[in-house]
Amino acid sequence: MRIAGIVVEYNPMHNGHAYHLQQTKAITGAAGIVAVMSGNFLQRGEPALVDKWSRTQMALQNGVDLVLELPFVFANQNATQFAYGAIATLDALGIVDSLCFGSEAGDIDPLQHISRELLQPSAHFHAAFEHYNALGHSFPKAMAEALGSLQLGDVTDDLVKKPNNALGIAYLQAIQKLKSAIKPYTTTRIHADYHHPYADHESIASATAIRNMILQHRSDHSFSAAQPFIPATTLHILQDCILSGKQLQTWEAFSLPLFAKLETLSAQELAMHVHIDEGLAARIKQAVRQCTTVTELIRYTKTRRYTWTRIQRSLTSVLLGLTKQSLREISAEQGPSYIRILGFNETGRKMLKQARKISRLPILTNLDSTADPMLAFDLQAARIYARSFWNDKSFLLREFQPPVMDVRGAVSDIQSHPPTSAPEQSSFSCQ
Repeated sequence: MRIAGIVVEYNPMHNGHAYHLQQTKAITGAAGIVAVMSGNFLQRGEPALVDKWSRTQMALQNGVDLVLELPFVFANQNATQFAYGAIATLDALGIVDSLCFGSEAGDIDPLQHISRELLQPSAHFHAAFEHYNALGHSFPKAMAEALGSLQLGDVTDDLVKKPNNALGIAYLQAIQKLKSAIKPYTTTRIHADYHHPYADHESIASATAIRNMILQHRSDHSFSAAQPFIPATTLHILQDCILSGKQLQTWEAFSLPLFAKLETLSAQELAMHVHIDEGLAARIKQAVRQCTTVTELIRYTKTRRYTWTRIQRSLTSVLLGLTKQSLREISAEQGPSYIRILGFNETGRKMLKQARKISRLPILTNLDSTADPMLAFDLQAARIYARSFWNDKSFLLREFQPPVMDVRGAVSDIQSHPPTSAPEQSSFSCQ
């Protein structure tokens, strides 16, 4: 069986994602699809609109066969580290032979060209990057400007600055760095740009636009404004979340614990956290004295060097206690230390049975008391996310139960039994 891998967040799953799944099968000829998905906190450093279990259901009900969780320590990272964690997970599973990602370019060749340059950057590139960095540009901007200064044939400045192209380049770098046999493909992102805040097509809109529709009309539980842009299954899952008492999440749901930490930590202690340097730490401490909401704090702190996304990732690191020292101790540069299963259908069950024989990493379907420092941060993320719900205990216990299974699936080959209670939290402490 040919199996394709994809990297997703589904925040929430929409018609553009469904199109990507259709194109993935058509382009790769795959009979099965494995998705690596961020957990409850996402690559741009923000909390997911709905929890990872609900988003796993969205995936399984729209064509994904097996859903894996990308560990938090990779999910809350820049494109390079995010992509490395995702591709390393797919590669270690042992059954994935292709990768398909969406891009603005729609052509793999120029993206491959750039990825090779970045894998072994020239002295000219290093000099150009340092020049633009010294001018106060953000890391992504300095990277794009440095690439634009190189003589790379048909590569244009616009090509390297587009967000999906940039992420695709990072996937290609990871494949090369890992010497993976996974063959990459790309399909063109259609109609809506990644960050486009409004819908200007009858059935395709960006996830940003769809979230805006949902949050601006959150009292409308029919989600009528978003309905044309999302599959019916996504709509039903969102409605189920509301009916079960789960709020739709934004940064403001976490403002109390976040501001408490920002108030009590010194600038020096803030700078110990991932993504934060001394300059950003000073700006955050200044912002805390001026602002009352997380959105205000980010807007106050943002500069040309410190982007909205970097600030969000920084705040998430503080919220979860992810320091530079703890990241070094985890040895994240070596890749994930496990593969966690979030959900599967009948096809995914067969794929998982095959993977268990050849995977280079332990495959987790149930969590036990075995402490893994990388997994500890996934559980820390679940605990923090659970605090935004009144029924946080039942939500946290979900971490220790079997994966989501599509109604057409079976579990005869997976020995998964939910424990009567969660292991003691101290076993997974990140402090």
